[in-house]
Amino acid sequence: MLARENFDDEEMDEYAYEFNKQKFEEIESDNEIANFFDWFFLEAVNKEENKRMIEFIRHDYPDFFSNEEIAIIDEWIRNTQAGLFEIESIEKESWKLTLIEIFTGEKYEITDRKASESAIKHDILFARIQKIFSNYYMGGAAINYPRFNILEEIKSFVMRKYEVERRLRHGLTYKEFMNSCSKMLNEFEPEM
Repeated sequence: MLARENFDDEEMDEYAYEFNKQKFEEIESDNEIANFFDWFFLEAVNKEENKRMIEFIRHDYPDFFSNEEIAIIDEWIRNTQAGLFEIESIEKESWKLTLIEIFTGEKYEITDRKASESAIKHDILFARIQKIFSNYYMGGAAINYPRFNILEEIKSFVMRKYEVERRLRHGLTYKEFMNSCSKMLNEFEPEM
């Protein structure tokens, strides 16, 4: 794995602590690992070069990837949007889901076999939507929230975090916030 070959244990612990206040070796479940690496590659900033990790890897390890993989990575860099989405409809046979971003109202028709098999209409997902060569796909790990239990709570939580961050970074848009601060969702705990 590229990350383990190029970052020592101390560095990986720093990133893991930044993500979820734990050491890298303490990340146990497959879901936690998937969420960590999703954040690590798409949001974490390389400490030495002050670039997002995906941009750092793309620039410093070009020989590690084929030309087709480089084209896909370039699309990830340019066309990935994180957000909170409501599942509007599911077409399991064609692997299609229609998602609506709950803050912007933007609608995405995505292709994702696994998500179309396990998704539940009206649930809320934190996910990254990637536009790759004019088609939308769900990229990386997704976090699922049952809509009827916590929709208003999570909306309030995200808006509070956004307002704080927007005061610190003047001009920060909601989309930029979601693309750079998804780890804040690790702090969300619904009321009982």
